Amino acid sequence: MVTAVAIARAKPGQEEELGRRMMALITPTLAEPGCINYDLHRSNTDPAVWIFYENWRSQADLDAHMQTEHYKSFFSRANEVLAHVDAYFSSMMLPPGRSYRRC
Repeated sequence: MVTAVAIARAKPGQEEELGRRMMALITPTLAEPGCINYDLHRSNTDPAVWIFYENWRSQADLDAHMQTEHYKSFFSRANEVLAHVDAYFSSMMLPPGRSYRRC
C-alpha cells in the first residue's frame, strides 16, 4: 500500500474555488482501480489549506491515477487557484507478521 498526502494552499481569494475543484476529483478517483481511499480535508485553522489523504493498493495504481484525464485537467488549470502544493509519499511500516487493518 502507498499513501500520498498532498497539502495545498489556495491563492488569496481562491479558497472556495480550490476546494470546489478538489471536491470534483473525489468521485472519479474513488472509481479508479487500486484506490483504497481519497479523503479531502480542510484545515481548521487556515481556510486556505486543503489536504488530500490517499491510500493506493500499489505505486502502479498511484502512477495510473496521475495519468487520468481528471487529474491532468485539474493540474492544467491549477495555477489559477493554487499558490503551492507539497506532496508526500510513504509506505506503511508494519511489525513482522502483521497486515494492514482498519480499526
